[in-house]
Amino acid sequence: MKLRIEPVSAICISILLAWGRAKLTNEPICQVEEIHKGKTFLVPKYCSDVLTQ
Repeated sequence: MKLRIEPVSAICISILLAWGRAKLTNEPICQVEEIHKGKTFLVPKYCSDVLTQ
């Protein structure tokens, strides 16, 4: 079975995949300490979100 895809759809999919890959690999992730029910956990968050809070 062959999968056929329109050129416009292929371009949109490639743009979304490239954006997702760049989002995951380029933005630094900071470890944030959060306390839940008396226990301390290290939670990974994007550094840009940590700096704006």
